[in-house]
Amino acid sequence: MAKTVKIAKTDVKKAAKKAAAELQKKLEATVKAAYDVDPTTALAPFLARPFSKNGIDAVATVSTVKQLSADDKKWIWKLLEGNMRPVFGEKVWKAREGKEKKNDMVDDDARYIIVRSAPAVDPENTDPNGVNTKPSGEPLGFVHYRFVIEEDVAVMYVYELQLDAAAHRKGLGKYLMMLCEALAKKANVSGVMLTVQKANEGAVKFYTGCKYVMSVISPTKTEPWAADEYDYDIYNKVWDVDALKCLEKSARTQWSENKSLFDQAQMFVMSNKELNEELAKKLEEAKLEEAQAAVAA
Repeated sequence: MAKTVKIAKTDVKKAAKKAAAELQKKLEATVKAAYDVDPTTALAPFLARPFSKNGIDAVATVSTVKQLSADDKKWIWKLLEGNMRPVFGEKVWKAREGKEKKNDMVDDDARYIIVRSAPAVDPENTDPNGVNTKPSGEPLGFVHYRFVIEEDVAVMYVYELQLDAAAHRKGLGKYLMMLCEALAKKANVSGVMLTVQKANEGAVKFYTGCKYVMSVISPTKTEPWAADEYDYDIYNKVWDVDALKCLEKSARTQWSENKSLFDQAQMFVMSNKELNEELAKKLEEAKLEEAQAAVAA
């Protein structure tokens, strides 16, 4: 008598859960490795020579939160608040944004690139090796960045890019974004992401000018019917093909889930007359499709 061989069925959910856990572990390792990259070494070719353009001479330095001086923290907050408070509006800033941004600013994961006016060369303060020992001048702007996981993709996320009014439209902002992209590539993450307030038209124009595009995971793309409920969009520059595919897959899933929830919610706000009209329309469309199929057959 032949023995019955039992074939183990693949537990699809278990396999998917295992794959997700492995991916998460890999992404976390990528983020950790990105933080382990020394930004001073990675950006050495750029930091070695001052930015000099449109009447601005500046030098860039990199820093962790712990390395920031008390004066640096005060300056960062003053510049951030001065630039962003008008964008969000007094009510929103006091109720939520001001507190959140102040907390973000001093988070342990926060990293900074700060640009200051370059010091004038002084022979008496220059060592024999040609290194200027005179401290840098006034701070002109900064970038606050972190390495994070966004929709199963490891990226550098630019939390803030803020410039002093005197440094606007001088090319310094593009220089800072160039440094961010160079560091992101050295850190082996898939791209750079950032959030832009819709009301900040100047910022939108700036980032699109830097070749950033609205991300497929931005609310405008994943919830177009409810886009007005969001005051921001997400922009990105992603150079890894697999990462782009991953973001697109996530965006499709979000769109589908959001649309389903939206349709369900609509049922509760539509009147019986509207529901009947919608049903009649769908029936007519179904009949038309049947008729077209019959003709084709």
